Amino acid sequence: MKKLKVIPKKIKSFISIIIFTMIMCLVIACAPATKKVWTKPSFTQQEWATDNYACMQQAQQSHTYYVGRAGYLPPKAESRVITNWDLFNACMESRGWRLVEER
Repeated sequence: MKKLKVIPKKIKSFISIIIFTMIMCLVIACAPATKKVWTKPSFTQQEWATDNYACMQQAQQSHTYYVGRAGYLPPKAESRVITNWDLFNACMESRGWRLVEER
């Protein structure tokens, strides 16, 4: 007849840590998500659209870079527009908007 082995203390503490970690992950996953939104006292949708569009235009920056090509072909220039988010945020704040967290 086989004897039942007693679980050592180290294994018990390891299992406790695993269970605690799983519970904490579940709690964090169920926490309400927050998002950041722009707000301004008594604003209209038209005012939001106008300011957002103007700031987005100011924050757009053209970025050109060169892609090396194999063989005897010369490098190819690639260009794209990127958004400077620091500039966009500064523009919105200068127009009276504030970025706040909302649940």
